[in-house]
Amino acid sequence: MDTRTLYENILSSLRDGIIVIDTNKRVTFFNQAAESLLDLPISQALGRSFDNLPGMDSESRLLVGDTLSTGKTYSSYKRTLALKRQGKTLFLDITTSPLFNERGNICGVVLVLRDFTMVRDLEDEVRRKDILASIGSVAAGIAHEIKNPLGSIIGASQLLYEEVKNNSELSQCLKIVLKEAERVNRLIEDLLSLTKPTKLNRKKVNIHEILKNILLLERASSANKEVNFQEEYDPSLPEILADKEKLTQVFLNLIRNGLEAMSGRGTLKLVTKVSTDYHVSRVGLEKRPRPMIVVEIHDQGKGIPEEDMAKLFTPFYTTKPKGVGLGLVVSHKIVEEHEGFIKVESKIGRGTIFKVYLPLS
Repeated sequence: MDTRTLYENILSSLRDGIIVIDTNKRVTFFNQAAESLLDLPISQALGRSFDNLPGMDSESRLLVGDTLSTGKTYSSYKRTLALKRQGKTLFLDITTSPLFNERGNICGVVLVLRDFTMVRDLEDEVRRKDILASIGSVAAGIAHEIKNPLGSIIGASQLLYEEVKNNSELSQCLKIVLKEAERVNRLIEDLLSLTKPTKLNRKKVNIHEILKNILLLERASSANKEVNFQEEYDPSLPEILADKEKLTQVFLNLIRNGLEAMSGRGTLKLVTKVSTDYHVSRVGLEKRPRPMIVVEIHDQGKGIPEEDMAKLFTPFYTTKPKGVGLGLVVSHKIVEEHEGFIKVESKIGRGTIFKVYLPLS
């Protein structure tokens, strides 16, 4: 193996994307990592003008131009090139360095594309947990103060209802009081659940059974709406060790969110499968690949704006007029406690996909 081939093999094996261009800004080398990051085959990149390379923005072109004209190294430190890949944004740090020939003259530029999406995800996860801890501790104190008198209100209302149940007008008013009081009580329970670990009653669970039971209820409540339900289940999907009640809470919330997003019209599709990407893992926690099952909830709603995606699992953030912004937070926490995670993909005008990953037993 000659020296040039050895160097090319080394560069091709790196996890960072490497692009080499000449003084005419033509691509002369493009490694496999660059191919993956930019979603561009090597054969289509070689010989191409860097200015016409898909995914490269004005910032990256400016860095290349500066390096060619000054012979200095530049970096987009703290500035990112955001690339869309299958509904997810990749964040890349770009460094441009001069390439010199044997006479010391600049003959090209080496670009290094470093994917630090996982670092960003970790930072977001830490921030989310910090917010959750701060809000949770305050909310828990308030919730405890409310819970005791609320219990008295519910108890007194139930006794009063027994006394006046023959009076249709008064009994109807008390039903409303009890219904709203129970809603407040559920909200308090959700708040309290954020501040302490959930006690999971793990047993062998059939995911399809959970989904079918939920759809049985939702089909009935959507009978007068223009809603279709589509099920694409992998019949070979094995049972998993999980808390059936808690997972029912998660999928009921996600399915109802999807139905609400469609405003009574469209197709809600549920898909189950074993993840074919065995390298998928929960950010910062999985040290080795592990097989996962995936449950996907596809809706045909209006989609989620990109600026709102990062806020989805933040307490009290909601786009619903009557929402309180705890459903997704609680669902996220339950899935995490099952050693799983949730991914979200969304396109404005086309809908949203929530993907719940859970480890195989």
